Amino acid sequence: MKATYAILLMIVLTGCDRYYGLSRHINTDYIVDHQCIRDALSSVGDIHDIEHKQEEGGIPITITGLQAPDQLHYYFYKTGDLNGYIYTRTNYEKKTEIIQSYGALHVTPPQKDINKIRPVMVKIESAIKDKCGIENIETLIKETCSGVTCG
Repeated sequence: MKATYAILLMIVLTGCDRYYGLSRHINTDYIVDHQCIRDALSSVGDIHDIEHKQEEGGIPITITGLQAPDQLHYYFYKTGDLNGYIYTRTNYEKKTEIIQSYGALHVTPPQKDINKIRPVMVKIESAIKDKCGIENIETLIKETCSGVTCG
């Protein structure tokens, strides 16, 4: 019986992971080409050591059957002494989600790091607007801050 309670407690506690930091999300109603994201990163002078990784997500099952898997792109970069990343996901409905994030589970990042990386994220979004043709990008950005002060 004690083992059952211990297992139940572990299951409950693992659901309590909390992310602290800064996240910026952009959702579009169309495909954003992954090469323009790379070009946008390359055009921002504060960024170096850009790496790209591509994967496929799971295969969605809908009423109409199996759909094409999500296309996932990860872009890792350095800016000063910080490491940043952008994640894009394009689904079978031809919609792209772009996420920039800086933070960690269970640990609040130093505010000075947030103060350094947030302006770089804004520059990246401006470059994505120019290189990828997302005209109204400012209206699409949803910023979330947990445990830190943004803006």
